Amino acid sequence: MLVMKVWYVGGKMNRKEHLLTIAAEECGEVAQRLTKMLRFGIFETQPGHDMDNNYRFYQELADLQATIRMLEKEGIIIYPGDVLMREWKDQKVENIEHFLEYSKEQGTLK
Repeated sequence: MLVMKVWYVGGKMNRKEHLLTIAAEECGEVAQRLTKMLRFGIFETQPGHDMDNNYRFYQELADLQATIRMLEKEGIIIYPGDVLMREWKDQKVENIEHFLEYSKEQGTLK
């Protein structure tokens, strides 16, 4: 796990800074679990753990979503609304599909 040391005036962060740091850490943990899926398999269970990578990914995603909920509740970030979120997600799917096709054309994707 990446350890972030942040030095602020007086050596202390406020609540907002802590929550934003936690959100960043949770993003890193989601990314780490995805790379574990690539390296060891989606349904591989790491020795010493009782959940496979699939469940552990969703656990990390839930941690991130909980942190986002706290940031929203405290007014640190503002949810843009369901309509915009759907539009952004749909656009992202289109972009991903476009670049997957481009990667096939370039010979970098089977």
